[in-house]
Amino acid sequence: MTTIVIDANIIISAILNPFGAIPKIIIVGTPKTEFVIPDFALKEVNLHKKKICKYSGISSTDFDMLLSSISAHLITLSSDEISSKTIKTAALLTNDIDSKDILYVALSIEL
Repeated sequence: MTTIVIDANIIISAILNPFGAIPKIIIVGTPKTEFVIPDFALKEVNLHKKKICKYSGISSTDFDMLLSSISAHLITLSSDEISSKTIKTAALLTNDIDSKDILYVALSIEL
């Protein structure tokens, strides 16, 4: 089984373009592939709900339906279960790139 960690930007992209390739891949799936998202990523998407709705022209209800439909096909894992050693390793790997990605990288390492 191949496991792919998805970040909040992928979910936002799927909401902005609900008939595009990203939601098709997530919802329809691919054989022997599972998609994982850290719990905080869904919270992050919801933090930008108003902006996403305004930009895309969708209603709050449509946003909720799209997010629910997409997240139903994801495995949500708690970021609290990532070891501090793994977080330190991820911090070193993302140091010169984007510190916001530390927990995504840490989750990828742990899987």
